Amino acid sequence: MSGKAGPGTNPASGTPAGGTAVQRVWEACSTALSWMTILPFAGAREYNRQVGGRAMAALPLAGVVIGAISALAALAFHRTPLVAAAVALVVSELLTRFMHVDAVADVADALGSYAKPEKAREILRDSHSGAFAVAAVALIYIVIFASFASALSVPGPAEWTVFFSLWAGRVAGLVPATTTFDPLSESGFGGLIIGTVHWWWIGVWWAVLSAASLPVCGPWIAVSSAFSLASVYVLSRHMSSRFDGLNGDCVGACVLLGTVITAAMSCALVAL
Repeated sequence: MSGKAGPGTNPASGTPAGGTAVQRVWEACSTALSWMTILPFAGAREYNRQVGGRAMAALPLAGVVIGAISALAALAFHRTPLVAAAVALVVSELLTRFMHVDAVADVADALGSYAKPEKAREILRDSHSGAFAVAAVALIYIVIFASFASALSVPGPAEWTVFFSLWAGRVAGLVPATTTFDPLSESGFGGLIIGTVHWWWIGVWWAVLSAASLPVCGPWIAVSSAFSLASVYVLSRHMSSRFDGLNGDCVGACVLLGTVITAAMSCALVAL
């Protein structure tokens, strides 16, 4: 993710907040979509923590876009649920350049090492994937595919489960960037975003997600996404303790964890 977020040094203050409120909102939305998708949106011209915080506030918007496109792709294959689930998963990953999967791999290797913080941070930065990375990615894909396939096998507008799960994952991705946590380094992508998100932003996004999903999915998305937020918070606390801070990979890992928990739990609750 950091490759689309400008230079490695990100000062705590930089470009003033000039421009109208509409311009600042558009900059936040376009920057979030530029960072988190392959779609041709232009990000901010200069990067600092103020810009990073605005972009993170708009992060769930990327989930809305990715979820909508993936759900439409699944809808095109609705007569074959397994194919539809596979297509939805492939499309969602292509739209993000597999960046969150890469994050899961890095975090899994670092946590699985049981190394002290300094060594764990080295493993986190290592571009090579070990056994923990491969296993974690495989398990994530298996559960997401199975959840999508299960949802799409049920008569009705099951594509909504795909849409809302991918949206919920991006809401969960805000948790490790909250003011509760500190960045591993003042430079790089993590230095731009970790510690910039206010908890009430997450509350607002969760409320919007819950209200939008209630008419078509009942209460299950709201319940599942709330549980995913709690789970991601526990993981974020653990990563912060193990690494002495968080970085962009930690955010990416939480995005996928939030997605998989919401998708799997909502399917399980519907089946009760």
